[in-house]
Formats: sequence, C-alpha cells, structure tokens
Amino acid sequence: MAAGNRLRSRWWLLLPAIAIALPLLRLLPLGAQFHLDWANHRWLAAYTGEFIREHHAVPVVLTTPQQEGMPYPVFYGSLFYPLVGLFTTYLDAGFVFRLLAVLLTWLQYRLVTAALRSLAVPVWYARGIACLVIWAIYPMTNLYTRGAIPEYVATGLLTCIVASWFLLLDAKEAAARRRIALGIGLMFTLAAGTHPITALYSLPVLALLLLAAYIEHGRARAFWWNLVKALVPPVALATVVLAPWLFALAAFQAKIKITTDSGDGPWFYDGIDEWTTRFSPIPVDTRIDPTPIANVSSPYLDAQTNVVIAILLIGWLAIVLWRNRTIGLAALRSIAPCLVAFAFFTWISLSPDSYRHLPGLARMLQIAYRAITYQNIALLLAVLMLAGVLRRRRDASLFTGRPLAAAVLLGCLALSAAGVGIMAVHASRIMTTDAPDTVCVTPAERHENRKLPETFYGADAYTTRDAYTPLSPVEAERRRDERIPMNTRVIGGTRPLRLNADLASWTATNVQAFPWNHILLDDQLVPDTELRVAGTDLFVLVPPGDHKITLRTTPDPTWRVLRTTSFAVLALWVALFGVLEVLAKRQARVVRAAVAPRPPDPEA
Repeated sequence: MAAGNRLRSRWWLLLPAIAIALPLLRLLPLGAQFHLDWANHRWLAAYTGEFIREHHAVPVVLTTPQQEGMPYPVFYGSLFYPLVGLFTTYLDAGFVFRLLAVLLTWLQYRLVTAALRSLAVPVWYARGIACLVIWAIYPMTNLYTRGAIPEYVATGLLTCIVASWFLLLDAKEAAARRRIALGIGLMFTLAAGTHPITALYSLPVLALLLLAAYIEHGRARAFWWNLVKALVPPVALATVVLAPWLFALAAFQAKIKITTDSGDGPWFYDGIDEWTTRFSPIPVDTRIDPTPIANVSSPYLDAQTNVVIAILLIGWLAIVLWRNRTIGLAALRSIAPCLVAFAFFTWISLSPDSYRHLPGLARMLQIAYRAITYQNIALLLAVLMLAGVLRRRRDASLFTGRPLAAAVLLGCLALSAAGVGIMAVHASRIMTTDAPDTVCVTPAERHENRKLPETFYGADAYTTRDAYTPLSPVEAERRRDERIPMNTRVIGGTRPLRLNADLASWTATNVQAFPWNHILLDDQLVPDTELRVAGTDLFVLVPPGDHKITLRTTPDPTWRVLRTTSFAVLALWVALFGVLEVLAKRQARVVRAAVAPRPPDPEA
C-alpha cells in the first residue's frame, strides 16, 4: 500500500515536470543562442551584473568604448536588469535566463491549475488546460526566434496575474486576500518594470477581471469592500516602485527617439501578419519555402495565436449548449466581453487601418503581432469564466457522463504537443552555440561585457535629440571627428579625451544626446545650449590649443531619490510576500494534517 502511494506521488510530480520541460528543451545546451536579440539581452544583463559587481550599484546609463551615456536603464527593463544583474554578477547571463524560463513556466502552470481547481474543475482537466497555456506558440517565439527575453517574462507574468485573480475572488479569509493581492500587484509591477509596452497594452484585458468579479459576486458590498481593502496596499506599493520610471517618462516621453520615430506597424504581409498564419493551430512560417532560410531576417518567426485553447473553448461551449441551453447561453453571455477583447486585438494585429481609429499611444505597440499576447490572455480568461459559470450553476455535467469534454481536451493536447515539437525543430534550425557552455561567468566574458556588441541595434532608442540644437550646415564645415575613448579598467568609466586643435572646430563625441549627460571642456561644464547634435551624438565647440573633454552623467536628484526608494520598497515587498507565502503553506499543512483520517488503533 505504502509503495503504491509513493509510486502515485512520483507520477504526480513527474508528469508536471515533463509538461514544464517540454517547451524549454531547446534551451539546451547551455551555450545555445537564438535570434540576435538573445545576445543583446544577454549582454544587457551581463553588463548590469558586472557593473554591480565592481561598483556595488546599479548603472544609470550604459557606457562602452563605442557608445557612452546610453539611457537604457532609465526607460527599459528598469527593474528587470537590476534584478537579473544580482545573479549575473557571478553566473552566466544565458544560464540565468534559463533558470528564469523554468521558474516562469512552472509558475504559470501552477497558478493556472490552482485557479481552475478553485473553480471546481477536476484536477486532470485543470492540468491539461495549464499545459495548453504554457505550450502556446507565441511565448516560445518570444523566447527562441525573437530572443525577446523581457517580453517573454512580462507576458508570462500577465498570465499569472489572470490566474491569481480567480484565486483572489475565491479567497475566504482576509489574510489570504491580502497575500494574493500583494502577489498580483508584485507581478504587475515586475511586468511593467520588465517590458513597459506589454504591461501598458494589457490594461484593456485586465480591466475584464473586474467584470469577472462582478459576474462572480454581483453587487455584494461586503465583497467589493474587502476587495478594495486588499488591493489598495499593492496599488500604493506599485506606484512607489514604478515612480522613477513614471517620473522619467513624464519628463522625456515626448522627446525620446523611440516615441518620436514610432509609426504604424511594422506589418509583415509576407506570411507573418496574415489570417492563415495567425490562426494556424501549429507553428508555420510560409516565408521559408521556397526562400532559403539564410535570406530571411528572422526565420521561423511563428506568429500564431493560441488557436488550440480557442478550439477547446469552442468545443466545451458547444457541449454545454447541447446539454443545457440555459446554462450555455449564460456562459456565452459571461464570456462575450472576452470574445470582444479577442476580436479587438485580432483587428489591430492584422489591419493597418485600425490605427486610424485609435489614439496615438496605440502606435507604441511598434510590432503588430505583439497583440497576440492579449489574444491569448482573452482566451484564457474566457475559459476561466466559463468554468466559473458552471460552478455557480452547480453543473458538473461537462466533466461527467460521456467523456466528450475529455476527448476535446485530449485532442487539443495532442495538437498542442505537436506544435511544441515543430517549434523545437524551428528553434534548432536557427540555434547557434556561440556563447560559452558555462554556468559561472568567466574573466574573458567579464572583459567582453564592457564592450557594446556588434549585434546591438537601436542603441540610440532612448536619446533625446530634440532637446538640443542641431548642427547647422555652416557649423558642419568646421566639424572634426573624434571619439571619447573609454579605456579604464572599471566598467562604465570614461577617460578624458585630450586633443590639440589648430582651429576652433566642432568635435564629435560618442556621447548620446540625453539631458543627464554633461560634457566638460577643461573641467568646465559646457551648457546644453552650447552643444550641438547630429544624429544622436553630441558635438562640442573646441577652441584652438590643448584641451580635455570629459563626460559626466548626473541624473535628476528627484529621480535618484525615487529610484533608491523604489529598490528598497521592492526588496521589502518581495521579502514580505515570501514570508506570507511560507506561513500560508505551513498553515495549510497544519489544516491538512488535522483533517486527515487517522489510521485505526491496532489495540482498540
């Protein structure tokens, strides 16, 4: 008997482990790299880690021999790279990304399963739906083909938020509500601090969570009052933690290059942004054949929505309607807003004309197929709300009697697993092994981390060229090309440029145009009004004679205080949530032990 129980326990652990490992198998070997953005994000994480290791601080700007004063940490990954950098001080960044992918996949699987179980979905059905979520094609495209690690992390956190919301709605005790609400707020804060665009565009879908709460609890004042009390602390904490990013955004959004240069799209009508591609149940990139893979910029960019979970939703809804029309129509009414959200994001992901009817902020989406993330979230939310309707109506017929629902789920699992297999083949075709196959960062890597990689495109994305006077044609005639070298041993440091000028000339620097970057000429600050900009680099007028040019980066004092406060509050938040989780699990074990049946007394 005991041996049988142990065997069943091992199977319960083994099957989820297989489900979690399946979409991540192509992360081996450790030296594997994929699209060039994988290398770019790997460098950003490694640079931050090396900076923390040498300075015991987080960089304000990125400074390399090729380009200095890049304000990436101010606007992009403002929380992600500092947190990852804590680990890349001594661990290889690629290895840290792999650990992060495993953790995030496990968290999505666990929370989606728990949310469905709270809605009275049988355990194996819940686990099957969780598999459909973590086996979705587009997240794997972000991980492998695009190498968009921050976007991959942010979208995974959004999935966790949706699942955790239903756990919050089901919580009976105030302590549980506070703990879950803190977790939801923490995950949204991390998502916004990892990939701001992803968090921004999630708001229309996440607003549907309030509708789910209304459908579940109606106008019950006690419920809404308890919900508000649970959500106020994480909202306040999120505001404090995101304050430095919000401050910088308010100050510079209208002038940063990524905003001023943003337009519609881009659109890829060569196979990526077509209806047939978007709604293919398996990964497909029609650009590859007959075009050779070497001639495609990002081969196997599989831009499919999670069609498999849509099939599951349609199949289950049809079964419910067939068995009980009243309940089926109630379910259809409940999920209708999710279907509207799905249709909206489908529209903006496939129709360039859609942006004519949307505010200018919509163009910050930048890449049309990013809307797939929100299509997938809308579908997951619809499945959760369908389960909620069945629980409220106390109708378990979908999961009992004739196994039609199980057959639909098994078919969807088979189709989804096939998609994962095809995606693994696609990832293998573009995989390289250029990175070291190591766990710990090597001295050679540390040296390379000081340099801007050749693959790092868009290094000037967050410059503010419009804040400076352009170099005029007359001034350009007196232009002298020079570069401020950075040859010190300390990462992020600069060495003054010494030069001799026969005539007064406008000297080019490799300092990016950003108000916090200041140029000193012979240790005297040059006012921004006396600087010029060409492209995104700053120019300074150097008079005849021997001179010294130096870069000094001085962030806004308010921003520095906000960032210090942000990191301190985030650390306390994570610690508090961790303690609450440990206490909750300990209490759950005590309750289970108290209600567990006792073995019979042999002496009785």
